[in-house]
Amino acid sequence: MNSKEKHIIFVTLYYPPFNTIASHRTRRIVKGLRNNGYKVSVITAKRTYNNELDVNPDDTYYLKLLNVDSLLKSQHIRKNKLLFTFVKLLNRFFFFHRNYLPEFSLAIWRRQAIRVAQKIHKKTPVSLIYTSSGPPASAIVGYHFKKKTNVKWIAEFRDLWSFNHYYPLNKLLFKYNLRKEKHYLSGADEIITVTKYLRDQLRTLHNKPTHIIYNAFDIDMSSTNKSSSKFIITYAGNIIQGKRDPSPLFEGINELEKIKSPVLHNFEIRFFTNQTEYLDKLINKYEISKYVKNSGYIPHKEIQKELSICNLFLLLSYNHPIDKGVLTGKIFEYLSYRKPILAISYPGEIKEVLNKTGSGIVLNDSNDIAKFLIKVIGLSKKDSLLGFNMNYQRINSFSADNQNRKLHDLINGY
Repeated sequence: MNSKEKHIIFVTLYYPPFNTIASHRTRRIVKGLRNNGYKVSVITAKRTYNNELDVNPDDTYYLKLLNVDSLLKSQHIRKNKLLFTFVKLLNRFFFFHRNYLPEFSLAIWRRQAIRVAQKIHKKTPVSLIYTSSGPPASAIVGYHFKKKTNVKWIAEFRDLWSFNHYYPLNKLLFKYNLRKEKHYLSGADEIITVTKYLRDQLRTLHNKPTHIIYNAFDIDMSSTNKSSSKFIITYAGNIIQGKRDPSPLFEGINELEKIKSPVLHNFEIRFFTNQTEYLDKLINKYEISKYVKNSGYIPHKEIQKELSICNLFLLLSYNHPIDKGVLTGKIFEYLSYRKPILAISYPGEIKEVLNKTGSGIVLNDSNDIAKFLIKVIGLSKKDSLLGFNMNYQRINSFSADNQNRKLHDLINGY
């Protein structure tokens, strides 16, 4: 069927102006579909905080979402210890329901979304519903809409549902979630995910056509790159103790400091993260405060300026086999700048992408990191790529245009 004849409903809890990696992905997909001639109606959640991204509100339905997270940010509530404790307990309750009890999770939002989808379909018939999860509430909307209309349904999972190791389940909850996942996904026509490992897992579990659409990057940002008198390593994102943890890097810098290495004379690591408490502990532990600067959270447009002036990107992921199939959206944002990447992570699909594109290296040992820094800082004055042989054609394969083309070909096959 021709794209001009297709009307698509796109359902997601994460969409601009709300600023998350997931929102960047969903905006990219919707923009690509519209550019390819599809009419796309978006059903999403209305957020009351972190609304920083530009958005085209046309044909977008923002449904109210009870979000206790936003209450925790209120200064009025934070000043009242009793009220703050109550809201924290309430937040844990909703977190539990959202991640472990999908049947009850976001029930009000789901019912609204199903009603809105049916109204849209009645007004202008829909030929496809595309749901982007997690949490799985979007997929449950897709299941019910497909059941009522028999419209084709593509279910996207950016993370696994029952087997999501970031939210481990006890035996009882695992059985419950697995049964629900199999039930709801039985109605999907195709499944989309973001890595090879997740594709293989989902294909085996559901026995359905399963495809990869990588997170990708919007545009080539290399034209914004600027030089700096310092050698700067930049990290923008979350820090999680033991999982997204810069300790090996800090230990390596501490080793260089002990031997008074000259490479540290004009050197700085810049962090842009909200997780300041743990970061400060690490900085004090390794006694490297003169080399590390944390600016906290800053808007995405400001982050882009910071990314343009650094020499080396830092990518943090969990150095454990269970993370072998993880490819965070951050790696693709980094690729758009055509600058080298130092990844502290499990050498799974992250290493595959870095090797394929010639864009970086995975290191987890502090001694190896120290040797690497000596080498690349020495090269930095004469080689902005720090000795890496980047393959720009392969980097471009992860552009939004190329990934959207894959999705267009898939949808056009219906």
